[in-house]
Amino acid sequence: MISRNKRQIDESSLLHEKIRLYTQINDGINQQEQQYSCHVHRMTRRIIDLQQKNKRSSDTVGNLQRKSLDIVTSHYNQVQQKVNIHRMNQIISDRSISVRNQSVQMNAEKILNAYSTSVNQLVKIIYQVVQWREKLVWITQLYFTKMTKVQQQMKLLAGNNEMILRNRINSEIRQCKAMKAEFYMQTLSLSAQSDGTYL
Repeated sequence: MISRNKRQIDESSLLHEKIRLYTQINDGINQQEQQYSCHVHRMTRRIIDLQQKNKRSSDTVGNLQRKSLDIVTSHYNQVQQKVNIHRMNQIISDRSISVRNQSVQMNAEKILNAYSTSVNQLVKIIYQVVQWREKLVWITQLYFTKMTKVQQQMKLLAGNNEMILRNRINSEIRQCKAMKAEFYMQTLSLSAQSDGTYL
């Protein structure tokens, strides 16, 4: 009777110990999951920021391209207008050939200067477009690098959590079995002593 009560007490103690260990493991896993969720949230926020920056860079490149096209079109129209005016002046003018030649030369110099200015502005805009495109490529590469890193970390954390949990559970089960075996041996010893006493 004493041995049976002792065995029940030992098994109850083992059960409570096992529950405590599982609760401790579960708390540890919950803490790791919270840390993992915070890490994923930060990385997601960073990725969203990169996406927004990528969009702004794309918009800037598009604006520069439209601006360059507008400048070229505007200067082409100005040159064409000056050429038309010059032709009309040649038709209606009664000035001498030398005066007309001088006027043509002056108009040609103005047109060349305007064209040179337009080309310089266009070169600057093209250079800005190239710089923005390089920046856009860099941001895109950084975005994909961050995404790859997040995916790798997610897989690593998932694998680590599963392995840690399995190892902890196996370790605790082994400890519980060892404790149970030890208590069982002690119970047998106490039972033998009790039987000897009664005899």
